[in-house]
Amino acid sequence: MSEETGLSQNTLLSRKRYAVMALRDKLQFLYTELMEGKNY
Repeated sequence: MSEETGLSQNTLLSRKRYAVMALRDKLQFLYTELMEGKNY
């Protein structure tokens, strides 16, 4: 991917890390919303 994009491996790893963190936050929000709607 580095050769195809012209970006360094470190840049790609950093961007991947931020993408994973953003996805976790979004999924946690959705999970919380789903669980608050259930009566356990």
